Amino acid sequence: HECVRVIGDGGAIKFTYHQLVVATQNFSELLGEGGYGRVYKGRIIVVMENEKKATEKQVPVAVKVLKGTMGASQGEAKKQFRAEVSTLGKIHHVNLVDLVGYCIAGGRAHGKRILVYEYIENGSVARFLSGKPKPLPWAVRYSIAVGTARGIAYLHHDCRPHILHCDIKPENVLLDHEFIAKVADFGLARQLEEVKSNLLMSPEWLKTADITLKADVYNYGIVLLKLMSEQMMMNPLWIGH
Repeated sequence: HECVRVIGDGGAIKFTYHQLVVATQNFSELLGEGGYGRVYKGRIIVVMENEKKATEKQVPVAVKVLKGTMGASQGEAKKQFRAEVSTLGKIHHVNLVDLVGYCIAGGRAHGKRILVYEYIENGSVARFLSGKPKPLPWAVRYSIAVGTARGIAYLHHDCRPHILHCDIKPENVLLDHEFIAKVADFGLARQLEEVKSNLLMSPEWLKTADITLKADVYNYGIVLLKLMSEQMMMNPLWIGH
């Protein structure tokens, strides 16, 4: 199959819509669908150039087509979207999913906003909470809990500007081939006006229009409860260890 070649410089890559059609084989492999949009699997070749030589590597990607469009008259909105995505593309942490690039589509998909992320092999924590394909051992669950906390803490305290996730849940914690937790979809809440209606909100948020760090901490606590409660159901003696 044809594979898209792009030049990378460590930041967010600007893709054309045609490039993403090719990379995803016309959006043929659906990975999932959520409140923000649909996600498709794709692959690209990233060429990194330096003073000595150019290197390239094939990269599997997850292409998220966001819900809604940006009209032709919304020039300022497009400019803001590009600036925010550019900032997100510079954020790198072992417990965060890397943003590879973005696209504001033209042509038949005019105004569509698309984000391109690194592909995470084992999918979300949510698919493992039912015990399928097999239950996660406690050591792995503990690692997931710690890794998720580190990712959230990095967004809250080490990013400039600070980033509130606003949608922490098992579906947004992904696991790589070594089962290292990687928080996904951070920075998207500001892109969607309807985000508040889609979230499981903390009591503090329900009482006020102000969004604070407490919303993420509350939802992280729910993720912890889900990780722990299933482990205890599988092994009632676990709580004593």
